[in-house]
Amino acid sequence: MIAFEQLCHRLYGYAGLEHARGATDSQIVEVERVLGVKLPDDYVLFLREFGWISLEGLELYGVGDGVPAPWELVSSTIRERQLAEPAIPNILIPVMNDGAGNHYCLDMSRFSGGQCPVVFWDHEDRRGTQQVPETVANSFVEWLWKQLDELETYDADSDDGP
Repeated sequence: MIAFEQLCHRLYGYAGLEHARGATDSQIVEVERVLGVKLPDDYVLFLREFGWISLEGLELYGVGDGVPAPWELVSSTIRERQLAEPAIPNILIPVMNDGAGNHYCLDMSRFSGGQCPVVFWDHEDRRGTQQVPETVANSFVEWLWKQLDELETYDADSDDGP
């Protein structure tokens, strides 16, 4: 199991990391109230520490001062619930768009012990709102760690040249 502190250390090691100073507890409580959920502990820690992040194509939704409008968690979630086709169910909280209209989401229907898995919501799945999103990680920290692994693999492959 990856500790949040390990994730922070890894993130702060990237020269291109953009983030805010983090969300306040009152901002996080307001997000939970508006979205009607209790956010998982590791995502709350992320919000407190970073607010949101942008790193080499990874743009994670968040809250707090200075969040770019497209990555603001509440408005992004509401937009995906109300305007997207198919609409993301209320049990999912999107944390990142993959750039093709799909989302990585916190699956609040499986919230237990302060944690929940991250799933992949495919907006082109023919089953629409009846789809069963694929579980991609057991927790937010695990998922973000995997995203960083993929980013580093992509960067290493790109550096090889022709």
